[in-house]
Amino acid sequence: MGISRPIATRFAQLDRQNPSQRSVSPNTAVVPMTHVTARRRIERGKNNGVPFLRAVFPRPGWAEPQVIDLSYLLDLPHLAGPFSEAFSEAYALRAWQTRSLASVALRTFCAYLLQNNLAAIRLAALTTARLNGFVKWLNQVDPASGHARWAVRSRQGYFAVVRILVSWLARHAPWMHEMPKGLCIPMFCWPGAKRQSSPAPVLTDDELRAVYRASVTEVLETRKRVTEGILLMEEARDRVPTRPSTYRDYTDLGACLAALTQAFPDSVPNYGRVLQEHPFLFRAIKKNHGGLLAVRSVLYPDDRLLVPFVLLLAIHTRYNPQTLLDSNLEDCAIEERIGQRVLVFRAYKGRSQSRQLSITPVEHEAPDNPASIVAFLREWTQRARRLARPHLANRLLLFVPRQAHPTVTTYSNYSANGHSSTWRIGLRQFCEDHHLKPFSLAQIRPTMLDLGTVLNSGDLRAAQVLGNHRRADTTYVHYVSDAQRQRNAERLGEVMALRTRWRETNGGVDPRERPHDTDQGAATPGWSCLDPYDSPFSSRGKLCDGYGLCPLCPLAQLDLQSPYACAQAHNLLEAVRRTRETMAPQAWLARMAPIERRLSRFWLPQFSAAVQSRARQLDLPVLPLPE
Repeated sequence: MGISRPIATRFAQLDRQNPSQRSVSPNTAVVPMTHVTARRRIERGKNNGVPFLRAVFPRPGWAEPQVIDLSYLLDLPHLAGPFSEAFSEAYALRAWQTRSLASVALRTFCAYLLQNNLAAIRLAALTTARLNGFVKWLNQVDPASGHARWAVRSRQGYFAVVRILVSWLARHAPWMHEMPKGLCIPMFCWPGAKRQSSPAPVLTDDELRAVYRASVTEVLETRKRVTEGILLMEEARDRVPTRPSTYRDYTDLGACLAALTQAFPDSVPNYGRVLQEHPFLFRAIKKNHGGLLAVRSVLYPDDRLLVPFVLLLAIHTRYNPQTLLDSNLEDCAIEERIGQRVLVFRAYKGRSQSRQLSITPVEHEAPDNPASIVAFLREWTQRARRLARPHLANRLLLFVPRQAHPTVTTYSNYSANGHSSTWRIGLRQFCEDHHLKPFSLAQIRPTMLDLGTVLNSGDLRAAQVLGNHRRADTTYVHYVSDAQRQRNAERLGEVMALRTRWRETNGGVDPRERPHDTDQGAATPGWSCLDPYDSPFSSRGKLCDGYGLCPLCPLAQLDLQSPYACAQAHNLLEAVRRTRETMAPQAWLARMAPIERRLSRFWLPQFSAAVQSRARQLDLPVLPLPE
């Protein structure tokens, strides 16, 4: 949507236009020209005598532009012109959702000015003190509850929009000459706001597993029913009765489907028309084949049947909901990478103004594979695609809603106010049908990024790559889950506890020399511990520092299939025997003899000859002497 030319209608030029240059509709008194529909513009006039002000932004691939109502600016007559133009210019390249939220923030700023009796304010009065007053106003406390009226992140977002618009006006003529001299826009008004944000909730492993299993089950059932129905239809094309006399002429499902496609080649069949024009066909469908919706869904997907397909694509691609629901057919392509065929998904993300890359191997036989899903959706939606409006015909996710007069549409074909409940209703029904805990599509992406972080040992960069983020800070603030943050805190606590033990034992228990897949909590190398914070040789709640005492501890364990554990057990036995040279005989018999006896008579004999042989081949450093 990059536009470098001036907008079609400037506020400064509006009052100088001749009446002959303006278009007038029956319901609108004066409206600027709108014949240049490919460019953004500002519209001002009267609708049934009520003044209005709005910013219009074209949306590529959409029939209708986005209309942002800015009529509340008319309460500030000296700011309406500059702020509406600044809004149109500064948010020209932003996503439509961002513009909607920015309009809410601008309305909040207007409320602040009106509450302070500043309706007649001019640009010259937008001083630093005035902007600081807005910050103070945003920090107001609700007297009834005693809490802040807005959350910190909301306050930050409201002020950010005002900062963007004021900064734009301060840089562009003619408004820059009206702005106050020495204007300093406040920054960092709420330090630590990012740290106070709550990350997106994620699904647990069990919940994700249940969602995936339910989705695959439905996808298999739908694909089987649609494939079989289309095959029956192709076989029955020559058997469609030309002069039916009874509903029994349509006993075969294939004949019903073939009759529907022949009777309604250029429209979606609905109850009224089928009943009126083909009563025998209508009765056969209702009596023998489960109703028109069930039969029609073989030819045209409906919004409920597409839900599991969308969920599987969301899990595999890790896309934002809007990115996935707006995806087109040309966003998917089969390519060969490093000798393997893969599905390359390049869906456009409006917020980042870039295409998000997702690559998955091609497995056409697997019903849950993205390449298999996309191929099936291409075939299933081909009839609907011919009936869709031009700006929707190339969408990947097309369906026919369950309505009296259905038309081909998509989940992302939003109404004028930017909201649609079609997807939410379908997902809620999916959860109810499979007895799943309610969740939203927006939870899938953070769940998959969290899973990728866990599989990569908590590496934030892995989640950053999976999420197609330019900055790791974006991943951490918005997508690192509470669970991962807790895991990070636990890992930090473990490292601190290990370092404390290393210092207190003067380096006797050093975890740095151990393999990463061994138990770092056990005090003796090669051993594992059931609970190193409840050792009989250390204070409860403190990491065990009983080096060399693991053979006697009831919490200690040895992996009898591990050559490393066997070698370290032999190492410990040698270290215990070497202590005879440094300890008094009575002290050695009291403290070391039980360890030697336990090692030589109980633990070491349990290792097999094969493990013992492999252990001898390991070259491990000598263990320090136990004390």
